This record gives sequence, C-alpha cells and structure tokens, in this order.
Amino acid sequence: MKNKTYPLFSLITFLFILSCQSDKVAGGSTDVETGGISGVAQFNGDASPVSNTKITLTRSSGLLFDSLASVTTDESGQFNFENLTPGNYAIESYHSTTGKRNLNTNVAVQANQAANITSIMHTPGEITITNIPSEFKNDNYSLIIPELRLQKSLNVNTDSIVLEPIPAGVSLSIHYALDSVKQGLVVNLTLSESEQKVLAWP
Repeated sequence: MKNKTYPLFSLITFLFILSCQSDKVAGGSTDVETGGISGVAQFNGDASPVSNTKITLTRSSGLLFDSLASVTTDESGQFNFENLTPGNYAIESYHSTTGKRNLNTNVAVQANQAANITSIMHTPGEITITNIPSEFKNDNYSLIIPELRLQKSLNVNTDSIVLEPIPAGVSLSIHYALDSVKQGLVVNLTLSESEQKVLAWP
C-alpha cells in the first residue's frame, strides 16, 4: 500500500519555510533604517551651551503636532534623539529658569544619518487677537497654533484673547476651529525677540 503522508508532509514543510521568509522587508533585511537628531542648546547672543533645557520632539499629525519624546540637555548643552523614522520633525526647546524658548520646524531626518541642529533660545513674546466676532465666542470654537500644540477656547468675556508664550523667529500659523476641526486661517506671522503683537480678527 502506498504511503499517503508524504504530500501532507511536503505541504507543511513548504508553509513553514514560507512563514520564515515572510518577516523580511525589501532588501532581504528585517532591520528598519532609521536616523536621528542631535544638537546643542544656546541662548540668543551667547555661544555658551545651556544645560537643564527641556527638548521636546514633535511631528505633525494633521491638525496639531504630536509630542513624541522629551529629553533634558546635559552639562555641555547636548541633546540626542535616536531610532527615528525618516521624515520631517520639529524640535521645541524650553529653559524653565529663564523662560527662554525656541522652535525648529521641518527638521529633516534621513536614514542612517543624524541631523545636527543648534537650538538658539529667545525671550518669547505674546499675541493678542482683538475684535473677535460674537458668533465665535463660545466653548465650541477655539484658536489653534498647530506648531506649538496650543489650543485655546474662544469662550471669552471681552472681544480679545492673549496667546503666550510664543517663540521668536519662527513662522507660525493661527487657525480657528469648531469642535477641534480646523475651519480657517486667522493669520501667519513671525515674532521678533520678546515682541508683543496685537492683531485684529480678519
């Protein structure tokens, strides 16, 4: 009598071999190529590195930027983020003692490379939005600065609202949103060092 277990054994062997190969990515390697970001924190007008500065790594998720990780600079002002998927990120710096801030947007990370940036922190400013239309003054509407992960309700008793602290020297956009869904642009702007800017609702 012929043994009929061989075809079944061959099929099981074939499926086992196939499953072992299915985990490999293109190029025959299971490793995902990543990059990194490193740099040093400094104050505006001072070349000395600054320790104990909080550095936050963010990335755009559409409406707002998601906070991915945070580190504190060492005694030489250095910081480092590793194993990052290639793409564009933002680096936000904050020094708790002085309140100085900085924001580096569009930091490009490439595979097998470390993007090196120098974070020059500035005295932040503030923005006052005036002449807010009455129909926007409720809990359902808010002002959003996506790059700063800042969302502030427009439920105000006056016709103005203050947004702060705002990093200097970086291009920012202010939008209004209904129930956290972006509706329109209020303004694009860049503040200078410690600038206090007053803008009328467009």
